[in-house]
This record gives sequence, C-alpha cells and structure tokens, in this order.
Amino acid sequence: DWDGTLLWSYNLATPNMQAHHDIAPLPNGNFLALVWVKRSTAAAIEIGREEAREFWTERIVEIQPVGTNEANIVWQWDVWNHTVQDIFSDKENFGGVFENTQLVNANYRTFAGVQQDWIHLNSIDYNPLLDQIIVSSRNFNEVWIIDHSTTTEEAAGHTGGRYGKGGDLLYRYGNPQVYNGGTEQEQVFFGQHDAQWIREGLPSAGELLIFNNNVLPNSSRVEIWSPSMQEVGIYAMENGIYPYVEPSWSYENIFFHSSFIAGAQMLPNGNVLICEGENGQFFEVTPEKERVWRYINPINRNGGPTAQGGTVRFNETFRVTRYATDYPAFEGKDLTPTIPVEINPWDSDCMIFDDVLRIEDTQTLSFKCVHNPVFEHLIVETQEKGVLNLFDIVGKRVLQQQLQIGRSELLISNIPTGTYIAIFRNSKQQQKVSRILKI
Repeated sequence: DWDGTLLWSYNLATPNMQAHHDIAPLPNGNFLALVWVKRSTAAAIEIGREEAREFWTERIVEIQPVGTNEANIVWQWDVWNHTVQDIFSDKENFGGVFENTQLVNANYRTFAGVQQDWIHLNSIDYNPLLDQIIVSSRNFNEVWIIDHSTTTEEAAGHTGGRYGKGGDLLYRYGNPQVYNGGTEQEQVFFGQHDAQWIREGLPSAGELLIFNNNVLPNSSRVEIWSPSMQEVGIYAMENGIYPYVEPSWSYENIFFHSSFIAGAQMLPNGNVLICEGENGQFFEVTPEKERVWRYINPINRNGGPTAQGGTVRFNETFRVTRYATDYPAFEGKDLTPTIPVEINPWDSDCMIFDDVLRIEDTQTLSFKCVHNPVFEHLIVETQEKGVLNLFDIVGKRVLQQQLQIGRSELLISNIPTGTYIAIFRNSKQQQKVSRILKI
C-alpha cells in the first residue's frame, strides 16, 4: 500500500513453470499473467517439432488472489493446444500452416534461431469491452489476440466462447512469414514490446499502441494502428492473410532506439509518453511529434542512484506509467515533492517546483520560439506575462528572463552550441515546453 505494507504476494515458480515479464489487471480484481512452461524432448516430438529437444512454451493464467499469499488459477490458455505443423503426418496437429492461420507453427524458426525460449511473450493487455487478450511475441515478431470469454476447457479447444473459436488465435499481425503468408518484405514488427489497447476516454481509444523496437538496425518506432474488422471483435482477412494496416500515428527519429524492453502510453492530452528502455530515458511527444518533456533514469541497477551531473549506466527500464494527480489511489495523500533522486543534487542549477502540474495544463499557453535553430538571439512571442527558463541537457539552468506580452529578443551568444529546453511559466503556474537548438 501507500506506506509500503505488503498486502498480498504469490510466487508462481516451479522447476517446470515460471511467471515472467508482465501481468494485466482485470475488472473483477483478478489478473492475467504470462507463464513459461517447460516441455520435454518427448513433448517436442509429440507436437512434430523438427528440433527434438527440451524447450519452453507459453501459457496465460488468470490468478485470483486469496488471503495474503495464496491464489486460485481460475482460467488458463496454453499455446500447446493450438499448434500446427506440416512435416509429420502421423501427428494430431498435422496440417497446412497457411491454411491454419489460427494456429501457431510448431516449427517456425525464430529471429534468434533455434532456442529453448521458443515464443518469448513480453507483454499482455486486456480489453474489457471485447473480452479479448493481446500478447506480444518477440521471437515471432507478432502480436496475437485471443478470446478471454471462454472456459478453460473451451480455451484448450477450437470452438466456444463469444467469438466461436475457442482458444485459437482471433488475430495475428506483424510477420506473415510465420504462417507462410508473406515474405520478409511484408514484416512490420521487429522484436516489439508493450502491445496494448488505448483505453476508453483517451485520444485514439480502441486503437492499438506498440513499441516497435528494431524497425532499422539502430532505430525504433512507436505506432498506433487499428486492425481491419468485419464487425466488432471479428478481424478481417484478405486472401488468407491479415492485411497490412497503415499506422494512424507513429514516432521515430535517428537518435531514438531501444533494441529490447521499452514501451509507450497514451496520455489524456493526446501526447504519448515513451520509455526508451535500453537507455533508461523517458520522454513525452505531442501528436505533432515534438518532444516536450524528458527524464533520464538516474538509478544504476548495480549501484543505486547516480550523482547529479554524472554519467549513469545500467539504468535500463522495462516500462513507465504516468498517473495523474487525481488518480484515485492518491486521494488524501501528500503529493508534495521531496528531495531529488540523484546524489548531491545541484539545487542552484535546477528549477525545483513545489507544486504538481496536471498534464492538461502544460500545453495551453500561447508561447512560441519565432526561429529555431537559433544563433545569437532567441526570439520568442507570448500573449501573457511569465518567466522563461532555459536549461541544458543535464538540467543546468543557463538563462532566466521575465517576459512581457508580445515579442522578446534575448541575447544568447555566450551560450555554447547544443540542445536546450525552454520552459515558459505564467502566473497561474501553467507552462509550455519547447526544445531549442543553438548553432
């Protein structure tokens, strides 16, 4: 709880089964969890694997907390019941891979080649309106959607549930090579993470959001897209494949890359919070793809917090989530900021705010930089009085100036070339953030 008291815990780990990566809370108080399941060499032969060796497959379980350290598994889905292979005709799951896109190819060789972690699911999310689950498979470079309305018995078969397909895949997208439905040129996901539905009440609600890690060797992309549907919850196919969908929005640049982990979150004001996980960097971008906020995780996983101004290493971050100040769990809580996380913070060089801004208030001001990049003079325009602060990339304030209504011209010839963050704040404590390039 808020005071750090442990209310419930459950360790789902045995020599043959291990919870991993992610969970998804459900409206009923239960939650879904990803679970690795160890399979023997005999089991590999049973489902027609060419590589007859021990390996790990995937299971999804719904956990109902009981007491303080117990749980009931009230529902489960296992990929083991939904495989197909076209090599060994004496096996129960023998069939055409392309003709059975609702099943998982038991012999697909992953991007990492043959390995024990066959599928490597790395995220899970739940849609309460559709009663569907989406998971991301890093090794298959795909997302899968399955039906949660089934019973456990129906989830192990091919019929039943709200959509009539039991536990078979309702939708798959990202890499048609895995079901012989396309070539490398049709692949659109590359080691992706954090596949999720955008929640009701947010911009782009109902669409899917994903962090596409390795679009190019050194470039990532955050994407929003909507699968083609025949009707609500029923996904359309064309010529036996799930067709390519142009993203409704995406963000990438040449300086942005996380080869593993990472994620994104749609915010109430339409901005997107992005976690560049490998580099421990979090930043917020507008729908117009302008970065308006940035933070570097100062925690070194081997040694704790880093000193202010130091170089932080090993600060990888799996995912970040922003909670607004009116989040129900914060009701009645003291949200006054305390001391900075960094060791030996430079109070003289950092602007420390005593209040917490709502995200809806951060982009409402009429303030702009007239020219960007800038050389000797920074020219800005505003329709109200306020204070402009200019910070370098390590958070050191290099300029502070009171602004009047209209246009102001500020001499910055003594400031080194580089990237700076300009923060304009009015008397109502609203702010506007802009990135400035000094050349």
